[in-house]
Amino acid sequence: MSDTPNNSSDPGQFTIIVRDSRGAGTSEYAFSEGALKVGRDPSNDIVLDSDRVSRTHAIFQIRDGGLLVEDQGSANGVRVNEKKIHGPRDLMDDDVVRIGDFVITTRGNAPRGAVFMRLNGVSPEARGRVYEFIRTPAMIGRGSDADITITHPSISRHHCRVVRRPDGSVVIVDLDSANGLAINNGPVKAAQLLQGDLLRLGQLEFSVELPDLSTLSGFPAIDSGRRSRLSTIASPRLLWIIAIAMLALAAALAGWRIGDADREAAPEVRSLQIDEVVE
Repeated sequence: MSDTPNNSSDPGQFTIIVRDSRGAGTSEYAFSEGALKVGRDPSNDIVLDSDRVSRTHAIFQIRDGGLLVEDQGSANGVRVNEKKIHGPRDLMDDDVVRIGDFVITTRGNAPRGAVFMRLNGVSPEARGRVYEFIRTPAMIGRGSDADITITHPSISRHHCRVVRRPDGSVVIVDLDSANGLAINNGPVKAAQLLQGDLLRLGQLEFSVELPDLSTLSGFPAIDSGRRSRLSTIASPRLLWIIAIAMLALAAALAGWRIGDADREAAPEVRSLQIDEVVE
């Protein structure tokens, strides 16, 4: 495998660019099929000579027309955009892969998607922090395996998940966190996020910014203070309570109408529709 610079932009061809931690010693490896193994052992396709690199550390592989990286059980792991990965990880053109003392970038991938949501810190301990959401679903938590890592004692390792649904709306779901979620000071387990919402994660508060809200069909960009929440995902227990109440009401209505000779039609039956989170 050649380590000379390759500026080809042929469809289906990927280029892996390797630099050391100081940005020096650049090498490029181009391939259009199969996989490249990375490690300290000379038998690898990409040899990284460092004690912090395992003998066979990682693998870059072309799959379904895209490029992914996967840790091969290394001692020090593989990080993508400073997050340790667990299992295969699809790569975008501006992703940064760290293996030991080496920084790896790639060419030929799809460009990074547009930001669909930002959280802007407003409480004292969160002020100045901005978190951008590109991939969906995205897990928020204190753990290193979270997609959005927020380091604060009130944030659980796996605190909540954000999902952008096919219609463009954005939903947040609590993952049984210790300190929960609140939107506009009201506790929730799962709910749709709206432009300008005040979201509380544990003890931290953020304002919700949805950059493309004005382009979402059915969700015009208007003042969130005048807009009612369009959907809240109910808990299973609440669903059972609602169902039982509706059955009791239906039975009562049916009883009142028995023997009514003037009845011309059966009572209308309405169904309760609960939005589901699609991941």
